[in-house]
Amino acid sequence: MHIMKAVMAAGKKFLPTDISGLKLWLDASAITGVSDGGTITTWPDMSGNGYDATQATASAKPVFKTNILNGKPVVRANGSKSMFLSSGLDMLRKAPGVTIFAVAKLDAVGADSQYIFYAARGGGDAPRAALCYHNSVFALRYRRLDSDSTGTLSGAAADTDWHIHGALLDFSTGFSGIYIDAAESNTGSPSTGLFSDTSSSAIAIFSDDHSNYRWNGDIAEIIVYNTALSADDIQKINKYLSQKYGIALS
Repeated sequence: MHIMKAVMAAGKKFLPTDISGLKLWLDASAITGVSDGGTITTWPDMSGNGYDATQATASAKPVFKTNILNGKPVVRANGSKSMFLSSGLDMLRKAPGVTIFAVAKLDAVGADSQYIFYAARGGGDAPRAALCYHNSVFALRYRRLDSDSTGTLSGAAADTDWHIHGALLDFSTGFSGIYIDAAESNTGSPSTGLFSDTSSSAIAIFSDDHSNYRWNGDIAEIIVYNTALSADDIQKINKYLSQKYGIALS
C-alpha cells in the first residue's frame, strides 16, 4: 500500500492548483470550440473559481492560434482587443500581496503601456496590481491602498521574444520583485499592510480597465495568486511553465 502511494505521488504532475491562494489560471490550451484563427468569447478560468475572462464585442475579441509555442496554442491580440473577468473582482480585496505569472510575447514594442493583466483599484482609473510593459520596459504597477499613488517597478527592456514574466508583491515584508524567465529584473520596497478593503472595479486581460493601453502580441498562460508565494513555490511555477512551453530559465 505504501509503495503504491509513493509510485502514485511520484507520477503526479505538478499543477498551479497544487499551491494555495490560486485565484486565476488562464491557459490557452483550455479553450474549446474555437478553430485556428477564430475569435474567443470566453477564456475559461482553470483555478476552480470560475473567474472566466470574456468579451462580447466582436471587434474586441482576441484570436485563438494553434501550434504556436512548443506545439501549444496561444491567445493573440493586435493592440485592439480586451477581455474582462465576469466575476472575482474581490480576489485581491484585503490581500497581503499578489504573485503573477504570464507566458507572453510582444509583437511590437511601443512607448505606451501594454497590459497583460490589470486589476483596477476600487473606484477604477488606476491599477491595484498590473503586469505590463510600460515606457518600453517590463513593469509591475500597483497601489496597495486605493488612495496611494501608483508605484511602478521597472525592469528589463522590452523585446519580441517569448518570456515567462513574474511579479511579486509582499506587503507583510515590504518587498516587491519582477522577473524574466526566473531571473530577477528589479526589486522594490512597497509599504506594509494589506490591499484596500474594496473590490476591483474591473479586472482586464490585454488592456486597462477602460480597454486602453492594449496588448499587441500573444499570451499563452496567466496565473495569479492572492498572496506572496515562497521562493520554493515560485520555482515550482517557473519550472512548470518552462517545461510546458520550452522556455529556458535564466
